[in-house]
Amino acid sequence: MSLMHIAPERRRALDVIHKAQMEFIRLAEELGREALALSGKIDFKRKTAFNCAEESVTELDIKNSEKLINALRRYIPGTYSEEHFAPFDERVRHNVLCFIDPIDGTDEFIAGLKEHFSILASFFVQDEAGRFEPVAAVIHIPGREGGLTWYNNVHTGELCCDKQGVRQRFSPLATLRAPSEVRRVGVRGLDLEKGPERMPYLQKLLPFLEGKGEFKEQGLSQILGRKVEIGIIGSAGSMISDILEGRVDLIIINYQYSKEWDAAPGVVLLESAGGYVCKLNGEPHSFNKKEPLITGGSLVSLKLPKGILLRAVPSSLLV
Repeated sequence: MSLMHIAPERRRALDVIHKAQMEFIRLAEELGREALALSGKIDFKRKTAFNCAEESVTELDIKNSEKLINALRRYIPGTYSEEHFAPFDERVRHNVLCFIDPIDGTDEFIAGLKEHFSILASFFVQDEAGRFEPVAAVIHIPGREGGLTWYNNVHTGELCCDKQGVRQRFSPLATLRAPSEVRRVGVRGLDLEKGPERMPYLQKLLPFLEGKGEFKEQGLSQILGRKVEIGIIGSAGSMISDILEGRVDLIIINYQYSKEWDAAPGVVLLESAGGYVCKLNGEPHSFNKKEPLITGGSLVSLKLPKGILLRAVPSSLLV
């Protein structure tokens, strides 16, 4: 098949994705207001899925998942969510996919941490080799800035941000990258009062960041030549916003039970901003696998060159 023939197909796919992306933003803002009112006041149950650790789910997760899927399947039949997923054999029948997470950061939502849960969407196009490439994304955080939405222009790659209906556009921020600017590292879970014993990844990550224990000679502080401040981050969506807003400079995810719908929005939006989301070994994440798990951890930054991190982060950090 010639490139002349492929290009129009891809262009049509991107046009459809753009329409679905705009519809998702509209619905996310609407559903986000309802979620904000219920945060900290809703019952939940525990579930286990995708061979992962047990996690929380609420009736609102399920209800909002149904609303979003029904709306977006008018544009993209291959639309799925964490609560309404499908076997791999069904998903690969589509060359355009959308993954949504109706409440990203359910633990934060349940705990009433309103700045730290979000609503996510990511959109994928299958390339000639059969790989699914994330090309568009939306992160909506209803409890931040009166409603904060990050997304990219699927045609130009431009990063956009809506705050209370006011739209801003951003140029890539690659010029900001410098190790000396890395002052604050985001860590998830410190505000959930579960403690390192219930979050084993913290038992490795915190000593590495602080240069203690087995990492006394090779902790991040020693590598950067300065002590780093540890900041609290929330859900996958809110942590990407933390990076884009400059609240934190670096995030290291050293556990392996994130899902594809958690990682894909960050991959798209950080790339649009001039940053990166990759595995701890520097390899890119892949998507629409048989099991939708993100393995290999994640490095997330706008400021610190990837090469420095790859030399700094030991393989033993991964749990």
